[in-house]
Order: sequence, then C-alpha cells, then structure tokens
Amino acid sequence: MGNFPRRLFTGKKTVILLVLLILVSSSGFLKDSGFMPFEISARAAAIGGAFIALADDATAVFYNPAGLAFSTGIMLRTNIYYPKTTLTAGYPTFPALSQSSLGKLSASLFVSANIKDRIAFCIGIFTPNTMETQWPENWTGRTLSIHSKLNTLYIRPVVSLKISKFLSIRIGSV
Repeated sequence: MGNFPRRLFTGKKTVILLVLLILVSSSGFLKDSGFMPFEISARAAAIGGAFIALADDATAVFYNPAGLAFSTGIMLRTNIYYPKTTLTAGYPTFPALSQSSLGKLSASLFVSANIKDRIAFCIGIFTPNTMETQWPENWTGRTLSIHSKLNTLYIRPVVSLKISKFLSIRIGSV
C-alpha cells in the first residue's frame, strides 16, 4: 500500500464521476413495456436456468427438447397462469398519465413419450407472450393508440434421438 496514490479517490470530480457511474449502471429505472419474463415451469425458474441440463419433465420441450431423449415413460405437464401488467403512459406535451391494467388467463400443455429408450416424441403448446392494453377514450395519446393486443401461441412438435450415452439431437420446430 505504500506506493498506492492516496489522492486517487478524493476530490469533487471523482465523487461526481462515481455517483454518475452508479446512476447510469443502475437498472432500477428500467420498465418492461408490458412484457414479463416468461417461465414455463416454476421448478425451472427456481433453479435459475440449470433446468436446461436436466430435461427431466415434459416442459423440456421449451428449454431443451433434445434432452427428452434421456427421459423415460410418458409425461404430461400443464399449467394455468394469469399475467397482469399495469402500464402507465403519458404524452410529451401533456403531463397527465393514463393507465391500462388488464390481465388474461393463459395455459400451457406439454406431453412427451419415450419410445424404445432412444427416441422421444414431444409436443408443447404454450403462450409465452400475452399483452393487452385498453386506454381511456379521452387520453392524450388517443391519436396513437386506444387498444392494442398481442397473443402468441406456440405449437412445438419435436422428436429427440439419443445418439450416445451423453449426446442427443432434436428434429422439429424451433
């Protein structure tokens, strides 16, 4: 520590620079614009992405379809969820804010079956992105939008083939 310059972190400019760096790198001000991170399975979400390596239930159609070749038997997984997002918007020339808060009941279904210990067929039907906004008729942005709706439906059929003890491939939709 004898050669370390003591004046490195002193002075107004350094303090201002550090404060600006913290503010700029902070993600606390970011909004999601109506989309929420989508997780098919609570278990997969809880183990923080490590589920990709497991692929031991039918939701692997979403995470790692090739890994289903290592599964056994027939698996069925379904869930129902209610994503609700509140959006707040304003118009640059009018400071009053408007809100849209709508939710939609969604569901998913996953089925997989292992055939002859080397081949698995799987299908997943899910809706990862669902969003709808309904703004008041008199809101300041009425010339831009009053109602918008986005729904996606994925139907993902996949065949997984075990090549070796540690390697498998999938053939099917992305």
